[in-house]
Amino acid sequence: MKRTVFFERDFTTHLQFNTMLRHSYTMKARTFVILAVLFSGLLAFGGSETGLKITKTSAKEFNIRREVVQFYESVLRRNPKVAAKQQELIEASSGHGGGSVHLGDPVAIEWLVPNFINDFGGTDTRNAEYVYLVQQQLQAGFHHGYSVDGNLVAQIRVKLHAQYEQNPQKKEEDFILVSNSLTLSFEGFVKMTLHK
Repeated sequence: MKRTVFFERDFTTHLQFNTMLRHSYTMKARTFVILAVLFSGLLAFGGSETGLKITKTSAKEFNIRREVVQFYESVLRRNPKVAAKQQELIEASSGHGGGSVHLGDPVAIEWLVPNFINDFGGTDTRNAEYVYLVQQQLQAGFHHGYSVDGNLVAQIRVKLHAQYEQNPQKKEEDFILVSNSLTLSFEGFVKMTLHK
């Protein structure tokens, strides 16, 4: 039996990393099956499309969740093809609740971490790759309330490169951020189903 998966607004799959400085490791991509949720399709767009990939640099640490949401919103504003696909997906669900459909606020969910590498004491860098899902509830309005019969879900790949240097004022193992860059790529809308 196939059913559409519904995510709660505050649902996260945040992976916590407790790492020691000077410790280097790679976390290989794994297949995570949560409540038997499987990707059943990715409605993808070509990488050469307008605004589907950006790189940002900063001397301050990025708030990746916030950057993912801002990037997603900018893709919808700047790329007519993506905006049209979003509208098509909204309209396809508009009959379910018997009323107009309102999109909930976008929520960035850290879904997979194909790799995360600290190399302090060597190159003094951190390199990471993340797969984020951006979820928006499809809220169908009716008299005195609404229902959520589905979600709009987009996939965004994030690559982080951060350069550090040893803090001359502190202990040998203390490092400070010099600069970091973040590359975000919009990979398409995801159709998700629950397999029982």
